[in-house]
Amino acid sequence: MTALSDKWAYEQADLFNPDKAEQALNEAVERVEQHANSVWMDYAMNAVKLIASHRAEFTTDPVWAILERWRRSDEGFETTHERRAMGAVMRNAVRAGWCVPTNRTQPSVRPVCHRRDLRIWASLICRSMTPDD
Repeated sequence: MTALSDKWAYEQADLFNPDKAEQALNEAVERVEQHANSVWMDYAMNAVKLIASHRAEFTTDPVWAILERWRRSDEGFETTHERRAMGAVMRNAVRAGWCVPTNRTQPSVRPVCHRRDLRIWASLICRSMTPDD
């Protein structure tokens, strides 16, 4: 082995570094959030809170459905050019104590997602639907 190949082997170790991967994820989510429409972010947070207060578990599909309904009915509704901003919304919902991620997924029902897997989130604020409510 030459010195060059030894150096390459050490540099490649960072390719599989979970700490650096987590840091890159955090930086990407922060960048997306900074460039997302702030009014849309507020609408999205309200949609997550609404869903989480009524469902014990959920994906972002119903969140997008509510946002679409609001977009059609509210002339003041603003959209975002960056759909990845939903990741920042969900991270903020976790920080707000509304939900936590599970290790489970289910296929999206939204055609734009091509049935890709979506994370299932567990609500921490779901109100039980009992007759006393």
